Amino acid sequence: MGVYLGLGFAWRTAPHELREDVLLIRTAVLGDLAVPLSAVAAVRVENRTSPGFGTRHVDDGTIACSVTSHTNVTITLDHPREFTSRQGETREIAQIRFNADEPADAAGEISKVLAHPR
Repeated sequence: MGVYLGLGFAWRTAPHELREDVLLIRTAVLGDLAVPLSAVAAVRVENRTSPGFGTRHVDDGTIACSVTSHTNVTITLDHPREFTSRQGETREIAQIRFNADEPADAAGEISKVLAHPR
């Protein structure tokens, strides 16, 4: 029983956090990714699957940040930016995919902040 309880806590999804100048994308024990809002050009709801879990390169110019293979929100950056994975692999990325419990609400809140910076 203790092992299952421990796994449940380890894989618990912490909520993403939208701050004044950064979006903190959380992937439970797999780490967080801080995305400066000044780097975000657009955000949209988009259901995708990408092999693997955690923060990882999924194709040329895209990373996914999720506890499972499913993502449902895509962020397009204002221009390609350098990203180094936990494995030390560096690539230019132009998109970030992540999973949100309420993807339309998440995309809407991010869009509001982008339209009206504080």
